[in-house]
Amino acid sequence: VQLEDRPGTLADAAKRLGDAGVNIELIAPAGMDGQRFTVAFGVDKLDAARAALSDLVTAEATTAGSTVT
Repeated sequence: VQLEDRPGTLADAAKRLGDAGVNIELIAPAGMDGQRFTVAFGVDKLDAARAALSDLVTAEATTAGSTVT
């Protein structure tokens, strides 16, 4: 997931997942590009996570290990 580098963006993404009933099992930083950073979430409900974060999911998103990147 690509997020803007500003306070609260990670919390907003986590809240969206929680509101969708998705449990976060892992959060890992995956890089930064300018004013955006990439975070990988390990989740228990991949399809629900993709739907909740559909506007943030990058082309590199994968189903391996139930991770949305």
